[in-house]
Amino acid sequence: MASALLLARALPETDAGFAVFGVALFLVSLRGQRPRRAFFLAALQAGGLGMLLFEDLALAARDSLGWPWPASGALVFAALLLYSLPRAAVAPQLARLLVCRGVHGPLVGSALCVLAERATRLGCGGMAVGELGSLAPAGGMAGEVALFCAAWAASGVLRRSRRAGAVASALACSLVFAAVAQGSRARAPRFECGSASVLLLPGPAWGLSGDEEPIVEAILELSLARSRALLRGSERLVDLVVWPEGISALDLCRRPSLRCRLARGLRVERNRPCLLLGECHRGPGGELQNAALLLDGEGRVVGRYLRERLLPFGERTPELCAWLVGRGEDEFVPGPSGQPLLRLPTACGRSLRLRIRLCAEALLPERYNGPKPDLDVVLASDAMFPPESPLAKLVEADTAARSRAGGVPLVRVARGGGALLASGEAIRRAAGPLLLRLSWGADGPQTVVSDLAGAEPNAADCGGWIGTVFAGGKPGNATTPTEGSSQ
Repeated sequence: MASALLLARALPETDAGFAVFGVALFLVSLRGQRPRRAFFLAALQAGGLGMLLFEDLALAARDSLGWPWPASGALVFAALLLYSLPRAAVAPQLARLLVCRGVHGPLVGSALCVLAERATRLGCGGMAVGELGSLAPAGGMAGEVALFCAAWAASGVLRRSRRAGAVASALACSLVFAAVAQGSRARAPRFECGSASVLLLPGPAWGLSGDEEPIVEAILELSLARSRALLRGSERLVDLVVWPEGISALDLCRRPSLRCRLARGLRVERNRPCLLLGECHRGPGGELQNAALLLDGEGRVVGRYLRERLLPFGERTPELCAWLVGRGEDEFVPGPSGQPLLRLPTACGRSLRLRIRLCAEALLPERYNGPKPDLDVVLASDAMFPPESPLAKLVEADTAARSRAGGVPLVRVARGGGALLASGEAIRRAAGPLLLRLSWGADGPQTVVSDLAGAEPNAADCGGWIGTVFAGGKPGNATTPTEGSSQ
């Protein structure tokens, strides 16, 4: 089971380490087993992968037929497994499927599988790490191997001592109840859009090339500066990153070390991923590329939009929607059959709760005929919408009307983006739509916050903007905002 999950996890990530570990775990679990038990183990291995495949089929059926629950395919497969195999061999699978999916933590999942092994007397320690394919511990690959060894040892102790088995069972039950309670609290909205943080990264207009390393260094420096002064000791994290032009999201997918540095620089939590929205353009074959990535605290890609379809991980019910368009009016990227262009998994939507729409299709009735979603924030960039274009005027007029009615504020970013760390609380408290304009002074670029009429609002009126600029347009030298900037 564990090796099947690890192999399935390795397929979309092209991570050879998980694949090798999964194959080794499968071979070790079959070593020294009687033929009948080896057959059951192989069936369970295939069952774990089959559940994932059936879940994918159920997801596709739900998208086409409107099925409400994507896990229905996994439940059907579990029923078939119950009918075809002895129930004792299926108990660990059901423990994982029915209980562990709602528990956030590999330790509790391993404890449940150990209890199932104790009850069924299968004696295969590999079953104790059935959750490791879908729930990653904080220690990454080393943590998974260490937890596997601990679960294997615990399984051997349980088989040899009734007293140790009883103590471990009681401890595991208490862990289960605690984890279920913690999971129910974690599934509640952690924060709303008003407490979200948006980070706009510098682009080629600042003299940066398509190399990602200077961007990462800038993020790390920005994180340190924010920790020391900008947020004044607050623990607020960055939730949304607007990626600059010329930076390939595909390169981030292929470079795990760079993703880890990004996640650590942004202080991303494991259960609160960070959304990276990058440039959106058509590839040589007409496919959409470099649209978006979703990073967890370990730098793993837990969701991404690539080649006009989302490749989700974890729970796969899309809930949170982000709307993206191209750089100009003629390069608009429509959603298929009125559906959102970018969809994120439910688990990510529950933790983010941003419902960010970038230059929303819903603002353009002649291009989008579906229902207009409730917009929280609209981020418009001069690189996408020149201020004099009819599309930009339409966006500004629509969002201005919504904002006057107590609805959505508009945040415009001048070409080049700048490097601004803005609090969503400030956006919410603003009296009207805000424009972030980039100006050049003697000390380098400055980010100016103003309303649509050009007047700079009082910092107290808009909740206190928090920002930073890079002196001379070079990353790595974060300075406090100058007079007239976002402070």
